[in-house]
Amino acid sequence: RMSDIEAATAGSLDFSGVGDSTIARAVRAGAAFTTFTSIQGAPHVAPGQVHAAKVGLAEGLAALRTDLNRALAVRYGVNVDDVPALRSWELKHQPFHWVTEFYPVMAKGGFDVVVGNPPYIESTKVREKYTLLPEFDPYRTNLYAAFAFRATQIKHEGAYLSFIVPVSLPSTDRMEPVRKLLLDGHDVCHVSFSTRPSKLFDGAEQRLTIFTQFPRNGRGPRLASGGYRKWYSAERPRLFASLQYVASGPMYERHNIWPKLGDAEQVGIFDALLRQRPLESSGMLGKGAVLYYKNTGLRYFNTVTLAAPLCWINGTPEPSSRETLLGVVPRFRHAVHCLLISSLFFLY
Repeated sequence: RMSDIEAATAGSLDFSGVGDSTIARAVRAGAAFTTFTSIQGAPHVAPGQVHAAKVGLAEGLAALRTDLNRALAVRYGVNVDDVPALRSWELKHQPFHWVTEFYPVMAKGGFDVVVGNPPYIESTKVREKYTLLPEFDPYRTNLYAAFAFRATQIKHEGAYLSFIVPVSLPSTDRMEPVRKLLLDGHDVCHVSFSTRPSKLFDGAEQRLTIFTQFPRNGRGPRLASGGYRKWYSAERPRLFASLQYVASGPMYERHNIWPKLGDAEQVGIFDALLRQRPLESSGMLGKGAVLYYKNTGLRYFNTVTLAAPLCWINGTPEPSSRETLLGVVPRFRHAVHCLLISSLFFLY
């Protein structure tokens, strides 16, 4: 899109007039594309005319790609006047520009539908290999968050976007920027799946969420949930056909998380919960007793125990490093324990 090209070559990227030349090349590439498509649909075309138009379009896009490579290299701190340094960066980074690789689509504003299964990798684990630019700052959590951000940029406003991602998207505080991004001017439906007794992908120990973002129509709910599904392998053939969605707005009290509610009964239970005082102001938390909460590795059920779980490290009994202590008033110890190990936990 022209707006993307102008943004990519403006402000801090002012180097020797390359910005102006890039916009000019984009205009010429657009004219070449118009010529090529008009010739394709013409009833009478002179010999070699289609080939010449195709070559002209390819050359125009190649020139635009070269300029965009230079503009992107500057953002990575590369001296574009140092030809060996620029070539080395291009080989290492393999820059990809949607506007040159999918010019007909991007010239019309972007894709109609974007569907994907992005990588589920913490950004900190790949920062030595991949550098995210400043516009990705709110999404430097997991790579799937960055992919979701990019996906919203390559589709047009009336398009659809659907990804399968970890259940952290609707559930965790740090994914709030992604949730806000997806709901900005759009509607979203989402459904989540446990890994027990069956899971969506064999061999993948990952609780997953499938979301679909679609144009806001102003009639239905802005956010709809299909719940948190626990299912058996025999259900797989009809699993998706059996899904139903209920209106379930973001939980503003807790970083706009998306409650995973599957039916009207769960909506009623959740509304009743929200009318209660938060646990920290209920008088049930405090000193005198503790609960042991495993804060990673959740699978079929939430692990909260009354006694410290046994843990051996290299054959030596030691406290688990993945364990959190929750102080409770002794007479409420069992009540809080029941709440935390109930299925309510996975509603949010």
